[in-house]
Amino acid sequence: MKFDLSDFPEGHRIRKRVCIIGAGAAGIAIAREFIKTPDIEVVLLESGGFDFEPLTQMLYLGEHENKTLSPSARDGYLPASRKRQFGGSTNCWAGWSVPLDHEDFEQRDWIDYSGWPIHLEDLDPYYLRARNDHLRTLPHTEDFQKEMEKSFGPYLVQNERVRTRVLLRRKDVPRFGTLYREEIVNAPNIHLILHANVVNIRTHANKQSIAQVVVQNLNKKTFYVEADDYILATGGIENARILLAANNDQPNGLGNQHDLVGRFFMEHLELQHVAKAFIVHDKKSFPLYFRLPNVTNEHIMYAAFCLSEKLQYEKKLLNCSMYLDYVNTKEVREKHPFELALGRVTTHLEKLPEKCGIDAQPTYIGGITVRAEQRPHPDNRVTLSAKTDRLGIPLSNLTWDATAQDYQSLYDSVKYLGLELGRSAGGRIQLAMNPEKPTNKCFGGPHHMGTTRMHDSPKEGVVDRNCKVHDLKNLYIAGSSVFPTGGYANPTFSIIALAIRLADHLKMKVPS
Repeated sequence: MKFDLSDFPEGHRIRKRVCIIGAGAAGIAIAREFIKTPDIEVVLLESGGFDFEPLTQMLYLGEHENKTLSPSARDGYLPASRKRQFGGSTNCWAGWSVPLDHEDFEQRDWIDYSGWPIHLEDLDPYYLRARNDHLRTLPHTEDFQKEMEKSFGPYLVQNERVRTRVLLRRKDVPRFGTLYREEIVNAPNIHLILHANVVNIRTHANKQSIAQVVVQNLNKKTFYVEADDYILATGGIENARILLAANNDQPNGLGNQHDLVGRFFMEHLELQHVAKAFIVHDKKSFPLYFRLPNVTNEHIMYAAFCLSEKLQYEKKLLNCSMYLDYVNTKEVREKHPFELALGRVTTHLEKLPEKCGIDAQPTYIGGITVRAEQRPHPDNRVTLSAKTDRLGIPLSNLTWDATAQDYQSLYDSVKYLGLELGRSAGGRIQLAMNPEKPTNKCFGGPHHMGTTRMHDSPKEGVVDRNCKVHDLKNLYIAGSSVFPTGGYANPTFSIIALAIRLADHLKMKVPS
């Protein structure tokens, strides 16, 4: 059922079994899971409407301190990197469905604050359900990777040090706001309320559980929602902002007894042209490597280079993916004949076979772009600004930069890719960045992660392994804000898998 907050009288109050705050990928996925249990009534609160509304989008304005992003990416980063409407950021995402890797969940001694309290195997069945029930994509398993290699021929690089990973999405990107609108509206146990902005979350007198959420529309009409369980699913920045601003009953904000809410903000660092590449490859798999993807039936896919878990552990590197920038090879060859072929990898490199000499005719001359995970750092954080939005809620203030370890790991990863290209006679690369002072254009995912991180200890995380806020009995958080580390994978696939897992947990919970 669908309502607008303006449909209700001032001060109206409703009570349902579950309250979901935010109708993006996580919120809609959870709501859809509850459609299967019609005896559980759910209220789904969405700040915007079905269509984009500039005034609602302005609630995303905030302050941003950053020296890492290029000026074009930095300007307007906070409002431009997400959508405040039904469907959330699925209204603007690229649609890539990529699972996290095994190593992303593990504690790595060279990465402070790494390690999830769950493992990849715990999430595998939920990835399967996310793929089948919500994203409707092909499987992203090792068998799938082998099948792609069989179909397209030998990959350019595939060994125990560097692997080729085929990434994919549907041609028709699953926009949850349109794809599942009718299903949500027609579900008798789902009560969707549009233009419902949560402006406060109040606890019971014992401060151990949530009593109600206070909701307003842009005209400041007030509405109250009470539930047995509450799920905050408003994104990596807004989740922290709402918790910090809900400081009437707990002065430091909800779930913030150890000053962790908002800390450990992470992005995916995407740097362009970190290396110049000269590649010789005549196999039919080569078109897969272009950043402009290839269409296969209902899906679009492209191949990226990734370092193996073994090499990451051996060289103490962060996870990343590296891919070819699309260029017109013939045009580049005419303007810069074999210029790149003379470049040398800035480390020891085995002698290249004649196949990769300067007389070789390249399949590709161009650049390499990298998307890398960022080391979790407590000083990268979301705090509250002294300025407020039109509803009186403090704006978010994001402080975020890359560290020396982030840049050095990215540089070293490309270096090892160059070594493997040389060994396999696939080509050579010339590194084109200074890890101590990079000038390459840097873009964020934009993927906002880590601000309500998951950990078994309340002294090291905001939520537990079931995504429940540690010191509150009935408040849960969904979305990539619970990620302790981010890997290189686009986060939406994992967001949905975790959302399904959370829905299952709540279905089994006995209401208090």
